[in-house]
Amino acid sequence: MKLLLPVDGSPSAKNGIYKSKEAGLFNNAEVHLLTVNTTSSDIPASPYMALNMMNEITAANKQRALDVLNEAKEILSPDYHVHAEILREGDPAMEILRYAEEIQADLIIMGNRGLGRFNKILMGSVSHKVLTNSDCSVLIVKEK
Repeated sequence: MKLLLPVDGSPSAKNGIYKSKEAGLFNNAEVHLLTVNTTSSDIPASPYMALNMMNEITAANKQRALDVLNEAKEILSPDYHVHAEILREGDPAMEILRYAEEIQADLIIMGNRGLGRFNKILMGSVSHKVLTNSDCSVLIVKEK
């Protein structure tokens, strides 16, 4: 069984990993971790923002994404082997759906809310898009 865990460092995403471990969903599974950075073109431009500042923001975002992947991997280890740790750029929902299709995922396990601006919405826009557009099953895990 191929499992895809999109992670963003949010409590909801971490809870998805913990709940899945408790339920034994990772037993005999090929686990793929994925995090998605928005592209530098998604950062609001300002005439006062220098190019080197944009580069610093991009580098900081990439480092944070790598930290998120490492944290998720640490939660899973030593009990489970992570088959792939993937960092992509673009629209999070679209990249999750693309990667799930590429690996022919059997199940996507994700939190109901990420770290986005509108985190008070009952179900985040990313999880909603993935749930409604995925060809495979999606398990949405709430923060608590």
